[in-house]
Amino acid sequence: MRAFFSALSVGLALMVMGTSASAVPFSYRFESQISGIDPSGTFAEVGDPASITVTLDNGGTNDLSQVWTADHLQSVTFDINNGAAVVSFFTPFDGGLSGSSGSFATGAAGNLISAPSNWSDSSATVDLAASFPFDTDLSWFINGENEVLFDDSLSVALSLADVQGVLDPANWSRVTEVTPLSLPPTLLLLLVGLGGVALLRRTGPCPAGRLAAARGA
Repeated sequence: MRAFFSALSVGLALMVMGTSASAVPFSYRFESQISGIDPSGTFAEVGDPASITVTLDNGGTNDLSQVWTADHLQSVTFDINNGAAVVSFFTPFDGGLSGSSGSFATGAAGNLISAPSNWSDSSATVDLAASFPFDTDLSWFINGENEVLFDDSLSVALSLADVQGVLDPANWSRVTEVTPLSLPPTLLLLLVGLGGVALLRRTGPCPAGRLAAARGA
């Protein structure tokens, strides 16, 4: 029985070690309205809502006094007219961003205190996914300019109102927090079993086993 609880402790300790060290991605969103779209009526009109969401991961486990540079950017998603068109760009962004100035940073209370001055990719052809049939030659910009998304092949351009606001951290809001992955129950059971086997090999047969062996002799 003591060996069983020892094995269980080993398994739980391994589980805690695996989960407590897991990094946590954080996402922030800038919400605005469409101020211009060419060609008009493609999937939205002027005045329709649009948002930019960035997901960041610097290896940290909380959002207190953190800094996320362009190297920590995992994805950028443009949601146009509540899902009428959604375009996401993913790391490694076709080998790297074309603009990487500034960073997101939080204070001791977890509130954003800075935002990037220019994160952009002027030629995205591979690391992207789109719900609308965009081509594979896109450009996106988070730099305070009105035009934030281009489809260079189809000549589609999207502009947002008051987009200078992307430079102000107060205009970015925290969105759904990603929960760190935990070990699945089957893996936990496997760890417990392996821990038990290892302990039994180190301690040898139990006293009852040794007594039976003595009686047999």
